[in-house]
Amino acid sequence: MREWPDVIEYMYTLEDIDVPDELMARSDIGAQILCSQIDSDHQNFIRRSVISQLDKPGKLNWRDIRVMGHINWLSDPATPARLSELTRFNSATILRVNQKLKAAGMIHLEEHQHDARSNVVVIEPAGRNFMTAFFTAYERESREIIPAHMPELTEVDIQTLTKALLVLHERAERLAGLNLSGRHKGYNTTPFAQEAAKLKYGMETYLPGLVFQLLCRRISRDYLVFFKRHAVSKLTADPKIKLRELRILMCIEYLNRPSAPHEIVSVMRYDPATVTRAITILCRDGYTDHVVSDRDEREKPVWLTDNGRLIADEYKAASSGSLWEADIITGQALSKEQMRNCLAALMILRKRSRVFSTYRKGVHPRSKRL
Repeated sequence: MREWPDVIEYMYTLEDIDVPDELMARSDIGAQILCSQIDSDHQNFIRRSVISQLDKPGKLNWRDIRVMGHINWLSDPATPARLSELTRFNSATILRVNQKLKAAGMIHLEEHQHDARSNVVVIEPAGRNFMTAFFTAYERESREIIPAHMPELTEVDIQTLTKALLVLHERAERLAGLNLSGRHKGYNTTPFAQEAAKLKYGMETYLPGLVFQLLCRRISRDYLVFFKRHAVSKLTADPKIKLRELRILMCIEYLNRPSAPHEIVSVMRYDPATVTRAITILCRDGYTDHVVSDRDEREKPVWLTDNGRLIADEYKAASSGSLWEADIITGQALSKEQMRNCLAALMILRKRSRVFSTYRKGVHPRSKRL
């Protein structure tokens, strides 16, 4: 029988949340994982319950809609570089998305008046109508879940959670802006994020879930940029280990026991095929190995080998050292209390986003209504 997350009976305050000591000990890595989970869970809801209802010219997907959403409410010129900065998509991806949106009649391109090397992306009436339909569908589907299976967020709740996310957003953004020499040459969209949360999302449309998903995606991606550049690159693993495989290895290390692939899928929010491929590579390269399950002979749990343990310890040391150096350069280290509040906010949002991810219309037990 399908198991559903517990119904959330009320909005916890940040002080109510018990943040585990092991999470505090690796707070930045934990924040990245929590943000990735929230982003992934909310994407599942949007793809399954919202986009599936819409008429999608050109077979638009969630990636295309995210880019068009930025074009829709940007007050300054929407250049490809600006869209790349805000979405964290690379320039080649933005180019492909713009071509797809243009072919679907959602946008058109104009020459940039002050930069001959660039152009300006302008949304068409059809694009604005599509985004209106998207927001309407999102709000309608959200009302199937709120307040039936979780409490409605008050304005105070939204402000509390948004404030915590923006603190973490600024930290992750500054970390991602550090190049290998320690110079800060990255993007800085935190002022934009604050303005968007305050004015554009306001919350006059009252769609805080989208704001939280947007911020969590940025935080997750920025942390990954930093860790890949300043920690993963320092590992002495032979053969070299890629970020995806390293994240799964560290997930097994964090769980602190032999773990079946489906457990890793649940934590990392990867699809099963991705986890299977990664585990195959880790086992082939000698970093993990399968062990016998004492619960189910069909399971194939994996555990770290001695080499895997060495790499996990090396990565923890490299990431901690890189964060310490970055805090000195940026002068932006968060206090223990600030980080605890950020993690508490993410734990609240993860519980809510998990309900969205697992909800099925007409399937979720109505007997659990509040």
